[in-house]
Amino acid sequence: MKCSKRHKLWSQCSGVRDPAAYVKRSELATPAGIDRDFNFLAGIERKLENTEKECEARGLDVAVPDARGYRQPLQKGEYHLKRAMEGCGVIVYRAPKGMQRSKENLTQWNKKCLAWTVEWFHESGQRSLCPALENLSVEAAYSKMKGESQPVSSKKRKLGHKDEPASPPTADTAETATPSPVESQHETDTQQPPPTERYFYLLRPRTPGSSRVLILLSNSSSLSELLKGREVLEFPTIYVLPEPPSTLPPGFILESQYLSQSAENSSSTVEATLSGIPPPSPRQEFMAPGVVPGVGGVGKDPEAAAGLSEERILDVLYKDLTSSEGQITSSPDQSHTL
Repeated sequence: MKCSKRHKLWSQCSGVRDPAAYVKRSELATPAGIDRDFNFLAGIERKLENTEKECEARGLDVAVPDARGYRQPLQKGEYHLKRAMEGCGVIVYRAPKGMQRSKENLTQWNKKCLAWTVEWFHESGQRSLCPALENLSVEAAYSKMKGESQPVSSKKRKLGHKDEPASPPTADTAETATPSPVESQHETDTQQPPPTERYFYLLRPRTPGSSRVLILLSNSSSLSELLKGREVLEFPTIYVLPEPPSTLPPGFILESQYLSQSAENSSSTVEATLSGIPPPSPRQEFMAPGVVPGVGGVGKDPEAAAGLSEERILDVLYKDLTSSEGQITSSPDQSHTL
């Protein structure tokens, strides 16, 4: 507008309010002063939001607030990784920075899917770390880590070379093709034994007790389906065992058994609390059968404690009181107080 340009030219005004300009105290608690402060704070918040959106659009590192409200800078590619983990529904517990498990975590975003760092424990107890895409099945990820051959899919089989029509066998070829009994026996001896069946179990972290809590996994399901809604410590830990869930080796327990035991312990504690009986303590295991703690003192029989009459208790208290008064009167320093 012409008047606005004329005002800026005459008064050398830029048109932007100076937030550092001096304001009298009487002008602070006014509608104009409150409006000025509100616009100043809203402008700062608007600039921060625009900057974060621009950084996200360019793929630059942004800072997100942690649990205490401080902003920690994200590493390169960690923003997309964080969004992918939030979308897959996996509960990831982070280890402190600098710890061994935090250093071993190389999980990253692979443009289309997550590439998990999977911790494998074999039957022999050997530990292996290997990346695995979330769209792979557990069996395929383990076979790829071991370097085992994968079965050819039907699509690849169709794209392969077609088998040439076989010519009718002649007498000579029939004789040469027929193996001798010795050769057939030798081939049978050199055949490899069939692979043993193996079971995959996911470790549930942060559980009390010495037994490891395992979750049975389906061999044909993908990692994204199996890890959805599960808890992992930095990255998933999978045990490969030949034992079925019904015969797990000592030191392992299924999640269903762990949950049932936890429910029983909690229900017994609640019942004891409601009935007024305190839960048993470890000291009671070493007490005599006839001793009941908490009734008439530890180590006393409740029947003997119930046999004390009120007159006996008052007599004992009276003797204690008279003996203390006699001591006070015999003291030369405190005789004037009586």
